[in-house]
Amino acid sequence: MEKIFGILTAVVLVLSVWIGFKNSSKLADQKEALTSEEARMKSNEAEQKDVKAKIKAEQEEIVTLENENQKAGEELVALQGEIDELKSQVSDKKTELESIDVKVAAANELREQISDSEDLIEQVESTQNKIAQLKADIESEKANLESVTQSAEQAESVLAEKSKIVEFRSTGKSAPSLSTTVRGVYGSWGFVTLNSGNAQGVTPGSILDVLRNGEVVAKLKVTTVEQNRSAADIIPGESGVNIALRSGDRVVAERSAQ
Repeated sequence: MEKIFGILTAVVLVLSVWIGFKNSSKLADQKEALTSEEARMKSNEAEQKDVKAKIKAEQEEIVTLENENQKAGEELVALQGEIDELKSQVSDKKTELESIDVKVAAANELREQISDSEDLIEQVESTQNKIAQLKADIESEKANLESVTQSAEQAESVLAEKSKIVEFRSTGKSAPSLSTTVRGVYGSWGFVTLNSGNAQGVTPGSILDVLRNGEVVAKLKVTTVEQNRSAADIIPGESGVNIALRSGDRVVAERSAQ
């Protein structure tokens, strides 16, 4: 009987050791899971802070873009007024030329009617001088008309270009005529600076193509825009491998967006 109790006692001890080992292993797993969960929560908090910061930055960019669009609209109105004034000047110059042509025709008719009489020689010479002066006035007015016309054409060209820039800004895209180069490369931070900005049609948040030998080798997302320069993040390639960008690489508006 004592032997049986001894065996039972031994079995109980073995079971106790096994259960203790089991519980100890489970406790270790739970501690590890808790540690992993705490790390994940900290990571999520950091991501949330980063997302909030990006949202705030994008909101500020939207406000800036709206202000720039309003300013561009005011510039367009002012430029249209200048074009209308130039067109009015062109119309006035054409009217003056028509008046001069009438005077020249009258002078030529008068010269033909004048006889070769010695008494009328002085009048003929005076008429000829007037004709010469009128011709000089015509040439001067023609030159002025050409200058005014050229100014009007240039103003219309600027207006058309600004209209395109405003149109593409409203859709979040850079102007299709944009053609610039990489100014500086900061690969460790994942961004580059460009030699163009707001004045050349670069729009915050738009996607740009980096060309090399006519092929797209990388894509950029504009983050900051100033008057004549800007900065953009390098968008990772689909394969996860990025082409090393260089200062001087050509940059244009995203081709698929045009």
